[in-house]
Amino acid sequence: MVVHHQVRGALKFSGKMMKCNHDVKASQVCYKDGDKVWLYNPVRKKGQSPKLQSPWEGPYTVVERLSEVTYWIRGRRKAQPKVVHVNRLWQFHGPGQYT
Repeated sequence: MVVHHQVRGALKFSGKMMKCNHDVKASQVCYKDGDKVWLYNPVRKKGQSPKLQSPWEGPYTVVERLSEVTYWIRGRRKAQPKVVHVNRLWQFHGPGQYT
């Protein structure tokens, strides 16, 4: 029973340290309503080399920020809005420019 308790404590400490290390390198991104963004969607098209396909779709327009990490985006005017995680979005700078 004592060993089980020690292992639980070590796992909890290890988890906190991994989170701290991740948070140091992570960046906070905040998009405003109306911002243009690329959507990361690595769907492979049949008959084409995956190396030559771009995993980025767009541009999409941010409709609303639902929480710190989720956004509502819309492609074309009549398209249904999608709810996506901020990790799948990238600021739009122009066609074909991902940086």
